[in-house]
Amino acid sequence: MLSGSRRSCAAYLRCVPFDTWEMPVHRHAMEKWARELGLADPVWFIDNGESSGGPKPRLLELLTAVERNTFSIVLVPGPFVFHLDDVRAAKVCHRLSVLGASVLQLPYDRTGRHPAPGRPVPAGAVPAPRAHYGGNG
Repeated sequence: MLSGSRRSCAAYLRCVPFDTWEMPVHRHAMEKWARELGLADPVWFIDNGESSGGPKPRLLELLTAVERNTFSIVLVPGPFVFHLDDVRAAKVCHRLSVLGASVLQLPYDRTGRHPAPGRPVPAGAVPAPRAHYGGNG
């Protein structure tokens, strides 16, 4: 659990193709993880149906909110939600960090196939199910 009172956090998801149900499995896992960390319920920013290389309006809203000190923590299932290209994904993680947010990736078990409970992990520090995403730089 993170120290201090329940801290304000955001969560970001992106899905292609459009998901009518807005990724309930991912949302449930991330909400449960936020509770385990002692965080307030995350405020969701979802770019549903937006491709990796296209505009992501909700990501832009998230960046603006972090810049305004609205959120100090951003939860993601992995950096791939920002971009499928590892370098571009790392740049978004770095930008959020520079703006003042800790970007935490949902922890996975050693096989990389199932979400696993645990302490917060900086985005890029744990292999996501399909690849290793490098550091936050």
